[in-house]
Amino acid sequence: MNEYLIAGRKLSLPAFVLSIVSAWYGGILGVSEYSYTYGLSNWFVFGVPYYLYALIFALFLAKRARRSELLSLPDRFQMAYGTNAARLCGGIIFLTAMPAAYLLMLGKLIEWMFGLPYHVSLLIGAAISTLYLFRGGLFSVIRTDMIQFALMYIGFAVMVVTLYLKYGGIEFVRASVAPELLTPTGGQAISAVLVWYVIASTTLVEPLFYERSFAAKSDKTVIPGVVIAVLFWAVFDLALLAWFSKKPPNENATIVSMLLAGGIALVWRLSGFWTGNGSYWLGVEPIFVGLAVSALVLPQRLEADNDECGMMNNELGQNLEALLCGDVGAICADPV
Repeated sequence: MNEYLIAGRKLSLPAFVLSIVSAWYGGILGVSEYSYTYGLSNWFVFGVPYYLYALIFALFLAKRARRSELLSLPDRFQMAYGTNAARLCGGIIFLTAMPAAYLLMLGKLIEWMFGLPYHVSLLIGAAISTLYLFRGGLFSVIRTDMIQFALMYIGFAVMVVTLYLKYGGIEFVRASVAPELLTPTGGQAISAVLVWYVIASTTLVEPLFYERSFAAKSDKTVIPGVVIAVLFWAVFDLALLAWFSKKPPNENATIVSMLLAGGIALVWRLSGFWTGNGSYWLGVEPIFVGLAVSALVLPQRLEADNDECGMMNNELGQNLEALLCGDVGAICADPV
């Protein structure tokens, strides 16, 4: 049961981070419309309050959850309030976690890609997802989360590159949208923004956070794991836009850094088979080796730029791309 539901409590820090980053970026239906209508307010509504509560969870609840050695939130209710409370908790979690929106999107994707009727596409998507999940349990979820993480960041980076090259950077945005859309409220009353700082408190009882905490290798994994995840969410929300505010990336530098960082990270991961005890060389996780390599290589490959601010944005963005394109490929080979 432990192996199936919580991956045998073997989730490493990289797997924990990549899984929670991609899995928690849900509930996105309507977000694009909100951005179109209220602009920058999107970040102050769907970003900042959730970062804050995720950090509160990390600091005050994550270790306690891991040390509890439970399998689910209903187990906690069973211990504290009895069977009826546990059943009620399980029912509420089922209703709030139903993947109806995602099945709808998956069905639409299959319909669009293969030209099948929508209802057939929906059933195919649901069947594939269900069978894959039943076969491997949480391990299957973690592997797909890693793939989603890579697609999430690489796809967003490609989109921003394309938009920059076609339309320009932040100056184009300023010239093309109403000024109030670049304010924290987006032209709304302040109360419309602040209410989300109450709604976001549901993060403290988010089943996903507890499940990943239960599955972590130790209580030393969960706090840094959630903090790093918050940093990744902030990068996804802001850093890629800043990257293109001045100039496009140096393609050759990105490719060299991506290949070198990914190759070294892959070799580092394989070292777990060569050391005899399953640990990596020097006890360092491959993701951090790849990040260090990309950070060291890129500055040597970038062209000179008199605009210091533009250079900093360029280096930051390309380091992120090298990490995401190179290291994620190596990490996906073995989630734990």
